[in-house]
Amino acid sequence: MADQAHAAVVKSAATFDHSQLKHTETEEKNPLPTKEDVKEEKKRQSLLDEVANFQSENLSPTQTKERVVLPDSITLKQAKQHQTFIQSVEGHSKNNLRHAETLEKNSLPDPTSIEAEKKEVELRQGIESFNRESMHHTETEVKNPLPDPDAIATEKRESELRSGIEQFSKDTLSHTDTVEKNPLPDKDTIQKEKVERQRLSSIETFDKSNLQHAETAEKNPLPDQKTIEAEKAAS
Repeated sequence: MADQAHAAVVKSAATFDHSQLKHTETEEKNPLPTKEDVKEEKKRQSLLDEVANFQSENLSPTQTKERVVLPDSITLKQAKQHQTFIQSVEGHSKNNLRHAETLEKNSLPDPTSIEAEKKEVELRQGIESFNRESMHHTETEVKNPLPDPDAIATEKRESELRSGIEQFSKDTLSHTDTVEKNPLPDKDTIQKEKVERQRLSSIETFDKSNLQHAETAEKNPLPDQKTIEAEKAAS
């Protein structure tokens, strides 16, 4: 069986058509590093060698200087105020204190609060122990939310009125002529007003010196003596 398979492979290889092969370019890969890689590796190795072989005797001795940070003016002022406050508290005399009476507050409720709380407790107990059998029976009256005939008729008339206004045709309107009224007075009114103004002006500017002197005659409405005697005789 293996010999037959081998013979078939050999036969297919012998009769293979090389024209069916496609041409490909062979690209050779260089596993060696480039010049730049070699140069960078040399620099890195040189640096590591210098660090490893560094002599500490080549260092120059230096003196360590300790810096003192001084506070600013604001910090000094705050420290001074704090120190002054502490000194005033420590040197304060108790004789300067004023005597105060201690007022003891009574935390117990007053009679009014006790009475109100008692009423509230009784009310709650009455609600909790309420007997429904003591309630009176009532009939439930169902109100009709629907409108009455008058309201329906009014709503219908209003709806018809709105519909008539919305669907109103301007062609049914009659033509009318506009009569413009003149609010200005006519000639006769102006003449009368002019005469009235002249009369008022003449009254206001009248000179009393033009009046003539007249004697006032006093009329006595009482009867004289003869008339009285004649009236007595007639009676």
